[in-house]
Amino acid sequence: MAQGPTPVTRARRRAPLTALANNINFLVMATRSASASASAGGTPATTTGRGARRPSARARARLTRDGIAEAGARLAREHDLRSLTMQSVGDALGVTAMALYKHFASKAELVDAVLDRFVADAAVTAHGVAPSDWKAWMAATFGAMHRALALTPGVLSYVAIGDEVRFGDRARDALRESLAVLRAAGFTKAEARHAYRSALALAVGYAFVDRQVEPARAASAFDRALRQYLAGLERAR
Repeated sequence: MAQGPTPVTRARRRAPLTALANNINFLVMATRSASASASAGGTPATTTGRGARRPSARARARLTRDGIAEAGARLAREHDLRSLTMQSVGDALGVTAMALYKHFASKAELVDAVLDRFVADAAVTAHGVAPSDWKAWMAATFGAMHRALALTPGVLSYVAIGDEVRFGDRARDALRESLAVLRAAGFTKAEARHAYRSALALAVGYAFVDRQVEPARAASAFDRALRQYLAGLERAR
């Protein structure tokens, strides 16, 4: 009578999967821990009670949604967006966290605005390359995206390992422009969307994996990989 696998055999079979899961969990936790430590070191605590400095009425009057999002984007150049709080953004602007709630209903809404501000600042399609050369246009667009992500580690980590990443109108504008260029080059709607997602995944993946690599070398490696991918797309048409 055949016997099933012993407990030892089952444990050996599960070992590679267990090791992989542990490695993924370690990467996620290490990234979050490093971001939290950096945030704790770089963002001063706000004191309350008698002796605490009250924000000026002038500072509160200057607050706008775009200004708050810009402050959050500046913090994201060094700190993971997961560590972003209403308090840390308020501290950067010299106001209380409660002052921000007049413009944003929640931290999630603020993070969405910061991501949209990131896309606006990156201006990935404002490179001046003629869309008639679709490969050169895509290379310039996603090269700009790769550089922007590499320069903004807080957004990079959030996008690379985030569960519910949402982008706003500016990101959708970049998507629509990219799809229009690909469609004009003869790609079907499905092919264009696949090409866009693949190029975006390549930009995020290379920026995340090479975040400790010297910037010029990292940019050169990504540029080479992207051009190879685009050449493969053309051959497959």
